[in-house]
Amino acid sequence: MLCNILMNNKSYTQKSILRMSISSSEDLKIKLLEGTASLDRGEGIDGEQAFDRLRQRIKERKARG
Repeated sequence: MLCNILMNNKSYTQKSILRMSISSSEDLKIKLLEGTASLDRGEGIDGEQAFDRLRQRIKERKARG
């Protein structure tokens, strides 16, 4: 679910998602609430699609070394 929330939050670009860091539990809470709100607006994607994106990112990282 966290993956889905972060990947679908329109306020994040693809690169910012890859570089996003959580500095505190309050920061995590804010990001989760933002993501939940985006899902409530119907901006979610299918779980399998989210995992396909993650698999692709892993494959690209391994290729870069």
